[in-house]
Amino acid sequence: STGSVTMLNRLIYLVLLIPVTAKQDKACLPASHLVNVLEKGSTTAVINNPNKDTFYTNAPVRLHANVAGCAAKAVHVLNVTDGLTRNETVPVQIEVTSGTDSKITTANVWISVSIAPGAVQKYTVNCGATSMTRTKLHAKSTASGSSVQKRGSNYLLVNSHVQVLVPAVATGSVAPSPFLGMSVNGKMSGGSRWNTSLTLASFTATITAPGPIFAEVVLSYEFTNGGNVTIRFRLAAQDTFVSVDDQFHAGSSVTNDAWVLDLSASLDSTKALMGSTHSCDMTDPFSQPVVSGIDTLDTASLKPNKRYGSSLGYFFYRWNQGCDEKIIIGSSNKMGSGLAAIAAHGGKWRWPVGTGYSWSQYGRAMATVLVDDTAAFLGVRFPVYAPPADTVGGRRVFFLASYASATAAAALPQLLKDNSMHPLDKLLNDYVLWWPTVVAPNETVGFKNFLDEDATNPTHSLRQVARTLNKNIKAGMLPPPSLDTLVLVNQM
Repeated sequence: STGSVTMLNRLIYLVLLIPVTAKQDKACLPASHLVNVLEKGSTTAVINNPNKDTFYTNAPVRLHANVAGCAAKAVHVLNVTDGLTRNETVPVQIEVTSGTDSKITTANVWISVSIAPGAVQKYTVNCGATSMTRTKLHAKSTASGSSVQKRGSNYLLVNSHVQVLVPAVATGSVAPSPFLGMSVNGKMSGGSRWNTSLTLASFTATITAPGPIFAEVVLSYEFTNGGNVTIRFRLAAQDTFVSVDDQFHAGSSVTNDAWVLDLSASLDSTKALMGSTHSCDMTDPFSQPVVSGIDTLDTASLKPNKRYGSSLGYFFYRWNQGCDEKIIIGSSNKMGSGLAAIAAHGGKWRWPVGTGYSWSQYGRAMATVLVDDTAAFLGVRFPVYAPPADTVGGRRVFFLASYASATAAAALPQLLKDNSMHPLDKLLNDYVLWWPTVVAPNETVGFKNFLDEDATNPTHSLRQVARTLNKNIKAGMLPPPSLDTLVLVNQM
């Protein structure tokens, strides 16, 4: 309810501010909340791993360093962590946010970090005249970086695990399919198609990041009716998945324009894998939802069913007491290999205003999971319509993952946690976890699964925790100044 949201916002405000207003010397938050702030009087950035459950390998992380006036190719990063026998030059990728490549005003300095729970690493950022070698990732890793290659009229995003094919050019007024395939067991599989009567006005495919930390291609579609769709594909060097950021404002409510992702092409798929907080019996249209949890995957036939007809439900990121949402949807063949779409980064999704929000609005704005009478097809239909009154449009963020076996497919829920809920860059740069004299850099804590019953249900444990904290704060009983408190408030 609105009241619950207001209550949580107030709680977060109070928990963050009361330690300061209470004048507890050890509880004062720093002026900057960034973990990897530059140490005073030096150019050293500090990286730590507060997640006790995860050893991060080649994780992309932003260093917040002042590289104003530098040329992007002249930025150097050295690993100067205590205990190293020598300083190590590490690969770097510069994301210029203002200025130019030849003269930076502001930029994100990306490096690739491998770090154990509780470990602390130090890096210096300098600007020199000679560009560094960028052919390998972390000095202690044999993995190669990611890159973009031109393949005929297409672009190929590549790392040591997977390859992803997207269009580079369009032919005439026909919109090119946005996703052309992904490698599964060395074979290009999957695909996509447009389901629209819209006429293409222009198409561009832009390489916005060449690697080695991550490679990125942005597809921009402009249609003659004034609508537009932008789809961003990003492949990090260590990942077995590509991140897809789909932003749309095109089509009409009458034509219900969309693009369709095919998760089964060239795979001989025999069943669907589904990850959801709740499940239902698809042979019974009146069955009630039961808690299934996001940690395991259910299976379903690729044939139409009695509950949804030619669908398996909606595809979106949400904890839900119903069973219609699918956070993970993937194909599987007799070998257990396939492709999966994984709804991710729920805070980045945007619902188009005025499109409706129920099964009766089938396909209007909801991304829907599709099957058909062949019992060999599994797809996701992504509508691109947003009403004219909605000047911003809609947005969906998801991962496309490749897996070669049933064992690898079973790890998809963990992939969601590690890369959507708890990626290292998010913990270091988006969370408030840096608390000098209170929280030591080598301290660790567990991070909740955002889609667990206890973590997300607003009428269950989360609400009780919020009420207790509010009551205690108002009574002058402050939560303990600790990493646990910071993580609790950040995740709430």
